[in-house]
Amino acid sequence: EGYSVWKTDMVRKTGPFSLPFHNITRRLPGPGEPGPLVSVIVLARDRPARLTDALRSVAGQTYANVEIVVVNDGGAEISDGVQALAGEIPVTCIAPVRRGRAAAANAGLRAARGAYLNFLDEDAVFLPDHVETLVSGLISTHSKVAYSNTAKVYTSGWEDRIKTEAPLKRTFDRRRLFFENYISTISVLFSREVPAETGGFDEQMKRFGDWDFWIRVSRRLSFLHVNKLTAKYRVYDPGGVRPAGRMKPFVAGKSWVGFVMERCLAGFRRTPCATRVRAAWTGLRKAAAVFTARLAQRLGRRHG
Repeated sequence: EGYSVWKTDMVRKTGPFSLPFHNITRRLPGPGEPGPLVSVIVLARDRPARLTDALRSVAGQTYANVEIVVVNDGGAEISDGVQALAGEIPVTCIAPVRRGRAAAANAGLRAARGAYLNFLDEDAVFLPDHVETLVSGLISTHSKVAYSNTAKVYTSGWEDRIKTEAPLKRTFDRRRLFFENYISTISVLFSREVPAETGGFDEQMKRFGDWDFWIRVSRRLSFLHVNKLTAKYRVYDPGGVRPAGRMKPFVAGKSWVGFVMERCLAGFRRTPCATRVRAAWTGLRKAAAVFTARLAQRLGRRHG
């Protein structure tokens, strides 16, 4: 016969007996050991059911000193529901941005107060030790950027899992990063000094803004890879159609070509020439609208 003695606070934090306490208390740091504040920036866009799971995964973290910044990138008002789901965690809700994902990410960066920052999409979830694992890695190695492994879960509905891919877990290689976006943004915890030093997301990029951001960061810093699965993101796939293994190199190559083209377009959008082209195009559209209206008016008179 054997037995063990658990203190009351451990019963509340771990094991099956902790379930009644999940909505009462989170794992709190010891006296004088609050740990640095971590800001989880959640990018939301009109998918409240998925946002619910994302926020619950933040509320269930074993690391206590966390705040949530929710950026509503268009859609219905969500602040009341967000506050209820977050429980005792401080929450900041940013009104609809409606200027694209990069602008939403930058709005979240500006609002965050934490020493460390982590993005989370509404269709993704953290495992309970995600923040604690990466904070420990950054502090112990004096690094500024750390990322863990991420699994992709395909679903035909929010609860109906089709398949889980092997975790994305490549070691850091800045040269490879230019050709392959092997780092999932939700898996990265980074110091708030990083965007201050390298600039935020390029708002001229309509796609691949996170990939561009990590490439710019990697030119200045090395990333710490923590070889542990701590996050999952879900892909809604009603038909169950996924790239076969032999197709993945083609898909990666297609993404790289798209990324390079988008970077070129983003550079063009910032030039005076692009401004003139946009102005000319707007003028042409207005002239076409006026011409169409007048033509319709004349045709109406003739038939009248």
